[in-house]
Order: sequence, then structure tokens, then C-alpha cells
Amino acid sequence: MRFLIFFNYSTAFGGAERSLMDMLSALDRTRFQPLLVTFGQGALTEAADEAGVERTALSPLSLERFRRNALGFHLLTMPLILPALVLNLLRLRRLFRAHLGAVLHTNNPKSHLMGVAASLGLSLPVVLHMRDIFPAASFSRLCLGLLAGKSNLRVIAISRAVQEALPQGLREKSVLIYNGIRPPKRSADFLSFRTRFAVPAHTTLILSAGRLVPWKGFDRLMTAVAPLLKHRACYLMIVGSALYWDRRYEEDLKRMTEQLDISGQVLFPGEMTDIGDAMAAADIFVLPSQQEPFGRVLVEAMLCGVPAVAFNECGPSEILRNNEDGLLVSPHTETALYEAVNRLMDDPSLRRRLGEAGRETARIRFTPQEMADQLHRFYDSLPGGGNA
Repeated sequence: MRFLIFFNYSTAFGGAERSLMDMLSALDRTRFQPLLVTFGQGALTEAADEAGVERTALSPLSLERFRRNALGFHLLTMPLILPALVLNLLRLRRLFRAHLGAVLHTNNPKSHLMGVAASLGLSLPVVLHMRDIFPAASFSRLCLGLLAGKSNLRVIAISRAVQEALPQGLREKSVLIYNGIRPPKRSADFLSFRTRFAVPAHTTLILSAGRLVPWKGFDRLMTAVAPLLKHRACYLMIVGSALYWDRRYEEDLKRMTEQLDISGQVLFPGEMTDIGDAMAAADIFVLPSQQEPFGRVLVEAMLCGVPAVAFNECGPSEILRNNEDGLLVSPHTETALYEAVNRLMDDPSLRRRLGEAGRETARIRFTPQEMADQLHRFYDSLPGGGNA
């Protein structure tokens, strides 16, 4: 049996963590023994406990201030947390040394850097699960590029877009494995969802979801659909919260609803443990992200039969086929978003056709079992994997 150490420093439960839990739940436990390592405890460790995944929590350590878009600047404040960071890295290293036949699988950028640092000099295969697209000149991409020289390192990319954006040295060590996603669960009273949020049954509910950060494009979406919200019987619901740092962008979005005179038609229900109830109530799903690495919530909408709209770039362009199982529009154009949503509102038969086709596409292409089969073959290809 092969021992797998999954390292995800944060215990928040965003898209990367949801995908990690899908992966852990799909693994063949007769062949692979996973151990989840985190800094502290939270929603992720609760999910691991529910799934019966062995885990260990090191001392809590807040790294949220070190954001990818300002990482170079915030390194100046590193001395404030350096002692605690070094202590946790030493604890990580001791754990790694106790499992030298294992595979270390890191799940997000900070975990990649810390995992590699703590495993230096150890005969431990390291797998970076790349879920982000970094600008060519970014500090984060530079840091990741420095890891390419590590001989026992491999990379899993969640989309071709992510793979192609990797530094060349990492790209040469990468394989493509799409996320496998379970259909969102519905609660027992999902039929009352609209009533709970005062959305009349005869109106169109436009849904979007994700972490409330600028690159997710919710401000662009609100501007695009504002004319529809003002003049047609429809509502916009944006599910999510600012998980990792301050709530300024969320506050900006709420101010925008006042400025656009659509505050009565835009709903911010916050984070939802499972988005199944919202999907069941929605008529249209829109993913307005810029440079979206994959689009997990897009696949969730498809699995629920909700017709989806996204920009024709990066991850969504690998998921949707325009006019076949969803609508892809010109990147970063509010007019294109408006026209796509308006078209779907005008054509119920198109909504049904795209929703049904999208469900079938997602059910076939993005299954946890397919992801697990690819992961099993990948782990077997690593040093020491032949006897797994």
C-alpha cells in the first residue's frame, strides 16, 4: 500500500479544498493510504473527519496576508511570523522523514513552497497540484519556477490552460488531470429555497458563485445584467464570501448595487456549505471570472442541469462547447455577457437543451472515478510506485 501525504496549509474550504476532498474520497483505499496535513483545524479538517480521512494538524499559522498579487511586498513582514513558520516547517520535515516511502502531494501555492522547502534532501517524490494561472512576471510564478530543478518533483495541472501557463521546467514535468466533481447535494427542503430568499416563483434567477475577489468578475457581471434586473422579472444571486482576506471587494459589490439601482434584485447569501439548493432554484448560471484556471462551479451547474455562460478562454473553454452544452462569449466584454443572459431568458427551450446537454457532458467527462483512475496510474508511475 502506498502512503500519500496531502499537504494543504489552510483549513478554509474554497474550491481547491473541495476538489481535494473529492480526490481523497475517490482514492482506492485498498491501494493508497492518505494522510491530510494542515496548519490548524477548520472546515477542511471537519470534512476530512466526515470522510474518514486520517489527518494531522500542526500549529495554526496565518499566512493569508501573503497574497499572490502582493507577495513580494508582504515578504517584508515575514519576520513577524518567521519563528512560527520555521517551527512548523521543522515539524513537517520530521513527519516527512517518518514516511520516506510516501508521496508528498501539495494542494495550493503556499503549500507547494513550504512542502518543497521541508522536504529538501529527502528521497520523497513531491507532486504539486497546480490549480492557478500566474501572470508571466508575477513573483509567485518566479518562485514556482525555482522549484523546477528539484529532481523528484512532478506536477498535476487541472486544465491545459494551467499547464501551458507553467514555467517551462515545471511544464515538462506535468500531466493533465481534470477535476472529478460530485453533483452538489440538495437539502430536504430545497424546494423552499426561493421562498427563503423572497425570489418569486415566476421570475428568472441568475446565479453566480465563487470566492469574492476581484478576478472572479462579479462587478463585471452586475454591470452587464443591470439593465435586465431593472426592466425584466429577474434576480441575481452571488453565492460566496471573502475567505482569505478583507471584505473590501464584497463591500464594493454591495455599494455597486446601490449605484446601479439594482439593490432590490441582487442577493448576497454568503457562503453555502453545499450549493445544490441554489442550483436547483436557478434558471441560468454565469461564471464571469477572468483567466479562470478550471471552473469547478461551472461543472457543478452543469451537473444540476443549469444552462451555463462563461468567457471563451482558459478553463471554461475546455469545459463548455459553445451552443452545444453551454454558451461561451468573448472574454471580458460586458455586452457579450448581457446578450448571452438575455438570449437564455428569451428562449426557455434553449435553456432546457443546453441544461440537459451540459448535464450529460459533465456526467461523462468530469467524474470522480475518472479522476481517481488517472491519479492511480500517475502515482504508480512515481518512484517506488510499482508495488502499490
